[in-house]
Amino acid sequence: NALTRQYEALLATEGVELAFTDGSLREMARLASLVNGRTEDIGARRLQTIFEKVLEDISFSASDRPGERIEIEDAFVSDRIGEIAVDEDLSNFIL
Repeated sequence: NALTRQYEALLATEGVELAFTDGSLREMARLASLVNGRTEDIGARRLQTIFEKVLEDISFSASDRPGERIEIEDAFVSDRIGEIAVDEDLSNFIL
């Protein structure tokens, strides 16, 4: 997946190894499809927005975390995005 490789490479510049589980990728795709189905369907751009939101805190703190390996799991995705995706008003505004 080009998005996963892009974010892995971006964080590697800070010395952080980023890895995605299959479950996390499925959950991000599921949430993107859910929000696209309820709001304006912007296709893959929604998935990119979800990636950005999931990785927001990690991206901002990456320079303080060199040498770490961070594995993104489905529970992490749900914690970061789940409530936003389910709430139609929030998802319209944020995602």
